[in-house]
Amino acid sequence: MTKRMKSRLALLWMSLGAGAALFADSPRHGASAVYGSERPRIAVVGFSPAPETDARDVWIATAAESALERGLQRAGPWVVVPTERLVLGHRELGESSKSAVEWKSVADLCGAECLLIGTATQRAGAFVIELNLLDLKRPELAPTGRVIEAPSLFGALEAAYGAAGELLRDRVAESIALSPFQTPARSPSALEYHARALSAFRAADYANCAYYARQAIEYDALFRPAGRLLAEVELRGAPDARATGRLRLTRIGELAKAAGDTFDTIEIQLRQALICRTAGAFDAAQIRIETALGTAYDAADPIWQATAFGHMADLHLAQAPASGDGGANAARVAQQFRRAAAWQQLALEASLETNDRLGRVPLFHRLAMLHDRLGAYDDANRLLSECAELTRRLGLTRSEATTLLLTAQVFQHEKRWADAESAGRRCLPLVSGADAAAARVAIAMACREQGKRDDALREFEAAYEALRIAENLGDQLLCLREIAVLRRDVGNPAGAAQALREAIDLAHAMKLPIEATLKTQLDEWSAGSNPARK
Repeated sequence: MTKRMKSRLALLWMSLGAGAALFADSPRHGASAVYGSERPRIAVVGFSPAPETDARDVWIATAAESALERGLQRAGPWVVVPTERLVLGHRELGESSKSAVEWKSVADLCGAECLLIGTATQRAGAFVIELNLLDLKRPELAPTGRVIEAPSLFGALEAAYGAAGELLRDRVAESIALSPFQTPARSPSALEYHARALSAFRAADYANCAYYARQAIEYDALFRPAGRLLAEVELRGAPDARATGRLRLTRIGELAKAAGDTFDTIEIQLRQALICRTAGAFDAAQIRIETALGTAYDAADPIWQATAFGHMADLHLAQAPASGDGGANAARVAQQFRRAAAWQQLALEASLETNDRLGRVPLFHRLAMLHDRLGAYDDANRLLSECAELTRRLGLTRSEATTLLLTAQVFQHEKRWADAESAGRRCLPLVSGADAAAARVAIAMACREQGKRDDALREFEAAYEALRIAENLGDQLLCLREIAVLRRDVGNPAGAAQALREAIDLAHAMKLPIEATLKTQLDEWSAGSNPARK
């Protein structure tokens, strides 16, 4: 039985509720969550234009980085950490850091053991690529490097590919047979425009991304990376554009299959699974996730296996009934949550095996919230405690704040109001603006339940002022309702009525049916009655 078939068998048992233990007979090593976690992991990221580069040639560095990532991912006995994951990690670290974030730090936190970084430019009619390989497991070793110079872009990329293989062989694999270099596109112009499209996409400049991707496709209609970028932009657009994007993605998938490209196949299958899941086509989504997971097992790529685990967890969540009166419906919801938690647990275990500390944080959050929904509060608190310690150690201020807010939420569900208040107060110094408002609301709700009305009122009022700046209307309405009731409770009926009027105006502007309820409440207050809180 092939590895793919074993993984599909494990998926079948998981779908029947047998749990993650069934993966013991799937293509895993012992109790390992993934297959291939022992393989060396490398990052190819952080390429930049050489200092003397003309502004018209800055794209060369991005083209070199992209071509080397794709080539090396498909070439040797290692696992390449997806560069876009590293780019997102760099952005996340930058949000919490007061100084420049080094790529070697990002690569290390994402589980890479080696980092291939470099510069690229064009001078005197030649393309010049300088490579440096950093050993992240042994930082005391000096970087090793090569300088490549060639008259053509493709010639420089081929030489850089061979040089990178030599550097990696010396550090991570003494004996390797590097796959022959394959020209990444039919035309250097296709690479140039793809590089420009990729830079625009990373900057969230989707209009220019689409323009440059179309230019790349004009030069090479079969160049899958450019088509993939264009499809992603189209999938974020209006309905007609999304339909075009879906068709384009299908075509790229066919091209990838014809070319035998494992990694393009995995990525496209998972993107199509997301489209199917969003449309409610759950069986079609599961088939695509199974295909992606089986392919990732065959490729012995633990990173893509973990990604597929996460997609399966999301699929089970999407299949949970949205609402109901309990009974059988509640049982179905709990069943889907348990299945989602089992898959999410596998993804978390995979992040431990691949030493991906940065990717572990959102997995902690998602798994903790699943346990919270299932009423397994001890498990939720344990996961959030581990996550808080990790985020503090990594200096991820925003992630630590999110962890504390989620902790406050779990404590609220347990009715541990003093603990919820404490978690909210520990979060408050880490955030500002709308994020601070969320912390203040958590504190206020906990204070209110403890009978600390003055404290609760003070926090709701501070949250409301922060939300007014952020123009968050829904949360403003929540705060105004609470402010109104609390002002009345502490003996300020005029202030209470004013807050309720503001809430009515806001509900009217938002065209919410609650406007009528609020008006009735104001009338009752004006008549001097003391109704229960609505």
